[in-house]
Amino acid sequence: GTAITTTTTADGTYTLTGLTPGVQYTISVDHSGDTCSTPTSGDCTYTETLTSGQGTSGDDFGLYGGASISGTVFRDNNANGTKDSGDSGISGRTVTATPSTGSAITTTTTASDGAFTLTGLKVGVQYTVSVDHNGETCSSPTGGDCTYTETLSSGQSTTGDDFGLYQKGTVAGTLFEDMNGDGSKASSDPGRSGWTVYVDYNGNGIKDSGEPSATTGPDGSYTIADVNPGTYSVREITQTGWSQSSPSGGFHQVTFSAGSNATDKDFGNWQPGTVSGSKFLDANRNGVHDAGEEALSGASLYVDYNGNGSRDPDEPTATSAADGSYTISGLKPGSWTLREATAPGYVCTAPAGCAYSISVQSNAAITGRDFGNAGSSTVSGTKFEDLNADGSRNSGEPGASGWTIYVDYNGNGSLDPGEPSAVTGSDGSYTISDVRSGTYAVRELPKDGWNCSYPSPCAQTEAFTGAPKAGVDFGGWRPAALSGVVYTDANGNGQRDAGEGGLGGFDVYVDLNGNGSRDAGEPSATSGGDGTYSISGIRPGTYALREIGHSGYSCTDPAPCERHVTLTSGGSANGQSFGNHLPTDVTVDPPQIAPANPPAPTDPPITYSKDPTTGEPVVSITNTGTCVPLRISVPISGDTSLLSDVHIVFIPDNPAHSSQDVTLADTTGDGTWRGVLPCAENGNMKLVYKKNGATVEVEAGHVKLVDPQGRVYDQNAYDRAIAAGEPSEQAICETALSGASVTIQRRPPSGDFAAVPADDPGLQPHVNPETVGDSGTFRWDVSDGDYRVLVKMPGYKEATSRVVHIPPPVTSLNVGLTPLPGTKPQPKHDCAKPPTTTPHIRVSAPCPRRPVLLFVSGKTIRRVVWSLDGRQVKVVRRPDSHNRWTMTFNRNRLTAGRHRAQAKVYFRHGRPRTARMRLNVTKCLTDGRPQAIQGVPSRGASAPFTAFVRGNLIHQVTYLLDGRRIHSTAVADFSARYTVQVNPKSLSPGTHRLSAIVTFIASAHKPTRKLNIRFRTGGPARSHG
Repeated sequence: GTAITTTTTADGTYTLTGLTPGVQYTISVDHSGDTCSTPTSGDCTYTETLTSGQGTSGDDFGLYGGASISGTVFRDNNANGTKDSGDSGISGRTVTATPSTGSAITTTTTASDGAFTLTGLKVGVQYTVSVDHNGETCSSPTGGDCTYTETLSSGQSTTGDDFGLYQKGTVAGTLFEDMNGDGSKASSDPGRSGWTVYVDYNGNGIKDSGEPSATTGPDGSYTIADVNPGTYSVREITQTGWSQSSPSGGFHQVTFSAGSNATDKDFGNWQPGTVSGSKFLDANRNGVHDAGEEALSGASLYVDYNGNGSRDPDEPTATSAADGSYTISGLKPGSWTLREATAPGYVCTAPAGCAYSISVQSNAAITGRDFGNAGSSTVSGTKFEDLNADGSRNSGEPGASGWTIYVDYNGNGSLDPGEPSAVTGSDGSYTISDVRSGTYAVRELPKDGWNCSYPSPCAQTEAFTGAPKAGVDFGGWRPAALSGVVYTDANGNGQRDAGEGGLGGFDVYVDLNGNGSRDAGEPSATSGGDGTYSISGIRPGTYALREIGHSGYSCTDPAPCERHVTLTSGGSANGQSFGNHLPTDVTVDPPQIAPANPPAPTDPPITYSKDPTTGEPVVSITNTGTCVPLRISVPISGDTSLLSDVHIVFIPDNPAHSSQDVTLADTTGDGTWRGVLPCAENGNMKLVYKKNGATVEVEAGHVKLVDPQGRVYDQNAYDRAIAAGEPSEQAICETALSGASVTIQRRPPSGDFAAVPADDPGLQPHVNPETVGDSGTFRWDVSDGDYRVLVKMPGYKEATSRVVHIPPPVTSLNVGLTPLPGTKPQPKHDCAKPPTTTPHIRVSAPCPRRPVLLFVSGKTIRRVVWSLDGRQVKVVRRPDSHNRWTMTFNRNRLTAGRHRAQAKVYFRHGRPRTARMRLNVTKCLTDGRPQAIQGVPSRGASAPFTAFVRGNLIHQVTYLLDGRRIHSTAVADFSARYTVQVNPKSLSPGTHRLSAIVTFIASAHKPTRKLNIRFRTGGPARSHG
């Protein structure tokens, strides 16, 4: 039939009415999504058949909502019980909810992300929720049984019942004996069994309970299982007597993740090694421990780990015992150097280099490492330069470097191989090491140019016992030298003045013993031609330097005639001069000859030459056919009071003629002694005089009368000279030919010209043909007759002179030769005529306190005779480098006032000429510092004027006009004035400034001084210092 329904009220009650009695009704409730708890029938219905009017109650329906449990099963990689980023879900795992009563067990399977949900659970029933985790460890929940307990109410959904699962890790490796201690396992390094390796969870360095561990096997390997995820130290328990070489820091730091396996976590360990040997006295230094050689106890030996050659605090050591033996233990494996600390007084003889290279293995014992020592000393000292050669080192005497000092083991006086030595340093010091025990001589190797002054003899014998020897010194010195000049002190003033030459042949010596005479062995030298001398090889010291005087000379410099010099090693003392004065001396010049009659303008020519055979002077005079008187002049300078009986002796060539004696006298007071030879002929002259009572004879020349004479010259060159305006005689002189052969020919009464025989009595000289010299001149003296000359010369055409008759005299029988083509002309001769004007005397540098220099200059000068105040003072035969014929005198030796200087100048041709000069000598100023420019007009300057400064010790004065240099002079006049000429006409009108910059020659003043003065062309001058 039709179902009857109703709806429950607010309190859940309901009433079904209108039921038909006797009809069986099934009472049910809508409970979609809920579970029926009453009625207990499985279909949640009641069955009722009612009678009429019957009311049935209690048909209650108990409903409850569905309960569930959910969560996630995940891989807990770090076992921290929390699903962290990176922890993945575990799929396919069975999760079970087991009731505590007889209710059904509910299961489910995790999804791909590990999530699960248990549904259909009964309300009020206690369930135990678990997960399948065979072989895994549960990190969540933390209860230890990996379950959750849940009792749910109606409709309750419990979440977060997560399960964290993980697998434990392992660590494995090998524990080995590190034979060489390098921290790496070599194939030969054995494993060590029975050692404990553990995982130090709490990092305290101690194996605690619960920390996983393992014991190494026979091969040293180990494996530790069940290690929790995390980062831990894996350590060993080190055994006594062992040291760990690896890993660094003593442990492996390992990070374990779930199920990870760490391998190759090895541990290296080593045991200390030993080295042993002995220390012995190697008496024979052969490096071998021979029988009978005693042991050395108390010696220190060590292993040099860092190779620095010295023992450091962490380096193992041992001391040799009474029998010399030693053992060094506790050596770590490795390659090391075994050394000894050599005791003072000993030297190591074994091993070579006094060190062993040892390779130490774990628990190894090295033996037989012996050390030999021999007794050894040092010797030191200084090699010094003994400046005064006194054999001791004084203050200031320097050390000498580069000297070899050695110990002479075999006493042979030379440095042999194996003998110890040293070279002195920059300060002269030396130290010789490793001198064997014994008594030996210490020597130096000598050097050229040195002498040993200490010790004497040059060796020191020392006994070497192992203790150092100091102060073994050596001194040496080098020879000294000195030099100077011996000079002629012409004026005897004790100083060398300009023009005073050197004296050769004077002996100068070092008076070593101070006895005032030269003894054997005393160093000396003889002055050379220029007066210089040099003495070397002198022992250092202070000595008197003396000269051995010459007869007639007196020593004026120094006074007394000795110099005291102090010579040091290798030093020199230069400038040690000696002046010598010939107090009374006289100079006699060769005679000069001129015809006495006729007067000078028509004097026959006189020529001077040298005899080609004897070299004696020859005076040639034209034969006039009459007796020729000769004027003879002899210049004599110096102290003429030494002379007496001055005369000329003429000896004719003709033995039938008598000698002639001509007395000479200085009748004019000009220093020239004169006389007249009444009749000249062919013959010799002698100048005879007495000097200090002794007769002196001087060959004065050969007089030769000539007629004819002439010159050979180059005709072409002569023609060119004439065309140039030269006078004929000058042209012949300049173009004269040398080397021509001239033959004199004579015409007999009948016949043609023929050469005059050389031995003809009427021919003088007996030479025919004659070869002409540089002047081209030929000359003979012949008897009466007709003559000509024939001239021949290579490169020129032969020529014959004109015919002349002798007498009268012929002096110009000149012959010109014409050169052949290609003939090179001879050089032109200097035939300058003597000057026609009087020579001029000039003066240089009269002041301050410097010698006054007078001079003349010019061509063809042969000599100059100087006189001062009428007294001849000097004859000059050669000019100086400036072609000046000079005289010097010290102006401070002249009295103030006027003096007269005279220069008589003799030329190569013609008569002498005289130059005179008056000197107004003013003494040098007392105050040598110029104060102002003088000589400037005080009023307006219109005419030229001479301005000057005056002073002493002036080197140079430079004048500036309005800042422009106009003049510079280093020469003062005889009033000590340094002058300048100023011409106001060349200046513009107005004020001008004249400046003088004075430079001095001595350090007594400032180097320079500037003076100024202003002047106007029409006003007063104003001076400014």
